[in-house]
Amino acid sequence: MRAGPGGERGAAEEFGNGLGEIGRQDLGAVIEAWCRATPGRAAAAGDSAFVEDGGVQTGLCEGPGCCCACGAGAEDGYGRWHPWWFGAESVTDDLRVRLGAVALSGMPLVELPGPPGDAGVAHGEWLGAMLQEPFREVYIERVREAVGFDAAGLGARASVWAASLGSHVREEIEGMARGAGVGANDVERFLFADIASPNAWPLCSSLVSNGPGCGWIGRNCDWLTPTLLRGTAGVVHRTPHRIPVLAVGIAGDIDVDTGVNAEGLWLHLHTLHATDEVAEGRPVMSWLFWAREALETCATVDELERFIGSTARDRGVFAIAAETGADRSAVFECGRGVYARHDVEADGTLCVTNHSLGKTYPPRPKGVGNESGTIARRHAMEAKVAESGRPADWLLDWDGVSRVLAADGVEMRTPRWIRTIYSAVFDAASGRLWFAAGTPEGTPAASGRGWSEVRVPWR
Repeated sequence: MRAGPGGERGAAEEFGNGLGEIGRQDLGAVIEAWCRATPGRAAAAGDSAFVEDGGVQTGLCEGPGCCCACGAGAEDGYGRWHPWWFGAESVTDDLRVRLGAVALSGMPLVELPGPPGDAGVAHGEWLGAMLQEPFREVYIERVREAVGFDAAGLGARASVWAASLGSHVREEIEGMARGAGVGANDVERFLFADIASPNAWPLCSSLVSNGPGCGWIGRNCDWLTPTLLRGTAGVVHRTPHRIPVLAVGIAGDIDVDTGVNAEGLWLHLHTLHATDEVAEGRPVMSWLFWAREALETCATVDELERFIGSTARDRGVFAIAAETGADRSAVFECGRGVYARHDVEADGTLCVTNHSLGKTYPPRPKGVGNESGTIARRHAMEAKVAESGRPADWLLDWDGVSRVLAADGVEMRTPRWIRTIYSAVFDAASGRLWFAAGTPEGTPAASGRGWSEVRVPWR
């Protein structure tokens, strides 16, 4: 079996691969795109240091603790600056990793231990220019162009949304604002923008494949290409008295769309249409923060099921879970308050997109219906799996699972704004994780980018 990119090398080496060869024009092109809507504002007033890169002058210093101001490295107990995690060999390389992650074969990985407020400050300092003008406003406008929402009312709606989150999450958001030197509502708007339209939600595809003593999970996250202007990152949350969690996805997020915790529980989500009412008295959580709460409080699939049964979500989801080393995986089909559990057979596969597993639909003739829709993607995935003549080894390693994710009709390549923005493969036997990112220009992740192994801190 092929183990996937990285082989026996350490993940830090994998992340560092190619950093020295990144062209100066890459970061310049990214920043130029960020700032195009606000000419002349590439450097914010008050910046204490500037870096000339790619012909674009950029204000990249966030004050104390910033590598371009003081060269700080692995000295902050709360994960403020650790360039060596990224494999960066210089200040310039480190800035490329932070602000030009879309151009890299790997992605940055940052740990945020400590109380929520302190973790937020560290995260805000790390993100820096991403939460400040001009990038923040350019990013929000690009997302608005993609999904459509009332820009004037975004701040008020984002505040209402943030108020519905747990107190520890609000503390983290307020900390991010302090760390970046912006207002709390600026961070709320930044985090809320891509879910601000009630008529838009991520469309995803996943494969769960089990064999003797092993299990593999592959997922495509199909969502807005403008979110990739932020690049991708792995974030390790170490909130006191909670299970540490590694989340992988879009840089700046503090919720969890895809992640694994220190107990070895893997969890990722798809959206699912739901119309059920939530029982009175049951707490309702924003769906991606619901996933983070699950990973921070549950150690097993059975504990996750009890969590699902006692909480509610603000939208329907598929929760796809596995226990590292336990040969146990399950897909939970969740409404807002109800759910059904689907266990994956010991030597079977399960394909999941965005419609109920309890419903079957005949394949549609080519050219009929949405060829990137949930039904078409599920049929395409099932057809690719059927090529193996199960049972077969090729679906029980990174190479086979990633080939299914990259298959025609599975990977989302055609809508203007929605593509496969990132892909991930998880080996439930060993706890190893691989990740690939797309680009803001629309290059999809599974087939169009290099895969890198993610360093899971507790492996």
